[in-house]
Amino acid sequence: MIKHDNSKLRKMSARIDENLLDEFLEVLDRIGLDYTSAVRCFSKQTIMEGAMPFRPKAATVQPSGVTRIMSAKVDEETRARLLDVLDGIGIDCSMAVRMLAHQTVTEQSLPFRPGIRQG
Repeated sequence: MIKHDNSKLRKMSARIDENLLDEFLEVLDRIGLDYTSAVRCFSKQTIMEGAMPFRPKAATVQPSGVTRIMSAKVDEETRARLLDVLDGIGIDCSMAVRMLAHQTVTEQSLPFRPGIRQG
């Protein structure tokens, strides 16, 4: 297990539709991940690719109209590098996490192979 220096962890928050979040969390639970682990994997993969590590597909979850804010703690360097990549492709953290959630729900698994270049 990787140990993180809590003094260097920073919160990354995302606003996600409640229905999407519930389905996302269910899929993550089935594959043995929690929200923070999924966001950390996604962050590292996005940095490695220099772009989104998957091609987004159309949303399959009916929006509830109610959103919740979820947070994950990631190390400072990863957070800064991720935000640079996202800024370069013109999206913010909330949008990126919503895209991850949609794709994960659609595929019923993470939409990338962590640690392996997709392209």
